[in-house]
Amino acid sequence: MEMYVQLLERLRAETAEAHDELDSAHDGGAFAGLAAYGRFLEAQARIFPVAEAALAASGEYRTLPDWDRRFRADALIADLATLGIAPPQSMPFELQDRPGAATGLAYVLEGSRLGGKLIARKLAQAGLHDAPTSFIAHGADQRFWQSFTAWLANRHPDEAFGDAAVASARTAFALFLEATRREPECH
Repeated sequence: MEMYVQLLERLRAETAEAHDELDSAHDGGAFAGLAAYGRFLEAQARIFPVAEAALAASGEYRTLPDWDRRFRADALIADLATLGIAPPQSMPFELQDRPGAATGLAYVLEGSRLGGKLIARKLAQAGLHDAPTSFIAHGADQRFWQSFTAWLANRHPDEAFGDAAVASARTAFALFLEATRREPECH
């Protein structure tokens, strides 16, 4: 259990700056209107489908309970369609083939569910009740974060595993930030 706590704390500590930078790039989820929210979803769609495909191909990730029910790319693409936005071209993505890499990527994707709850509240506060929320609300009735952290607790990583997890998480945050800073594609 101690290595889990250390790994989770390490992931949080060593990616905090990148996480904060990405949150700032999205104005903390306070969208001025549906167009801004659409740009957020479009940025997510540049990475999510390819990141989820990489996780689906990872034996490490497939040890996570309900791994195949956690994917949200279809919900994301459906939300974009509701807004009249075509799926953007995916950014190049490659998951390193080393123990811990899938765990780091999963940490970022699973953690984004917590941000999705915040975004849903901010959309409601902004009066954007007609915003499609299948992506950000996916799994809200599940305990995906809790089962993810329980999965971490049952892993027995060594230092190299932790290094790979942190590196992968940092790479994922950097890619999401890059996707956010790209100009929207023509709709």
